[in-house]
Amino acid sequence: MKAPPTPAAAPAVAVLTPTGRDAKVTGRVLRDAGFNPVICADVPAVCEALGNDVGALLIGEEALGPARLETLVSALEAQPSWSDVPLIVITGEDQLSRNFSATLGPLVERGNVTLLERPVRVATLVTTLRSALRARARQFDVRDYLEERLAAVDALRESESRLRAAVLAAPYPMMLHAEDGEVVQLNDAWTELSGFAADELQTTADWKSKAFAKTSAETESPIAAELERCSTDGEDWLMDGERTITTNEGARRIWDFHTVALGRLPDRRRLSLTAALDVTPFKELIERERSAREEAEDANKAKSVFLTTMSHELRTPLNAIAGYTELMSMGISGPVTEVQ
Repeated sequence: MKAPPTPAAAPAVAVLTPTGRDAKVTGRVLRDAGFNPVICADVPAVCEALGNDVGALLIGEEALGPARLETLVSALEAQPSWSDVPLIVITGEDQLSRNFSATLGPLVERGNVTLLERPVRVATLVTTLRSALRARARQFDVRDYLEERLAAVDALRESESRLRAAVLAAPYPMMLHAEDGEVVQLNDAWTELSGFAADELQTTADWKSKAFAKTSAETESPIAAELERCSTDGEDWLMDGERTITTNEGARRIWDFHTVALGRLPDRRRLSLTAALDVTPFKELIERERSAREEAEDANKAKSVFLTTMSHELRTPLNAIAGYTELMSMGISGPVTEVQ
């Protein structure tokens, strides 16, 4: 009764035997046992299979001469760090009892080798191959895990590269900083608008001490108030809200800060992005509009006062004139004369 066909995805067993007839018999036995044998004509073919994720190698000792053995050993040593392909060597009769031949010594010392002495029972060979393939499957799992880790690292590096490029290209001040205060990246807009060079702002504490420092002539000022807030609010000074800063040239500017958390750096420190917007022109415009509105209100108030005063000052003499005019028009003193 035939065994079910082996799935195409099953790891192959590379087989190298001294004669073609041995290879055919071995291949049929392995297929009947559910394996996926790949018959190799020589050692270079075995080495090629080794590079194609072979599951195990099954080689007859007679197929390994000194030169071929060295070729095979070199191929085994060239495996990646995760790989240690199982190699099953069928030795001659009584070889194991004589501590195997000197020919196999270098192979046993430098490879993952299992020796089976002829005659080999099929059950023994099947059990050995299954054990070898299970070990090989674990190696493939390690390889897949390492590849996933490398892919994740590459994706993280690419993401960080895009983030840094976006920060550098931003037209408004942006700062990447770690939770311990280290400034990871500072864009040109931040240094140009603040006047402080990047090497002067290695930490957020450097920025705090420079941008919120008060001059010797100041005791109570917006800058002094911000510095006091920094002392009590901790790192909140760099987060959301408007702050009055002093540039390196001594100019007062109002920056509106916004901070978002971005996750963690590879060393597990939290990373944040702080963006700022210089709202000084907007604030100045609002102040000019407020001053103009107050001036207009003062002018309107002055006009009302003037009209009220003039109304009062004119009403009294006009009332007297109107009264005398009415008496004259009534003819109490006689007809109105030319002089009147």
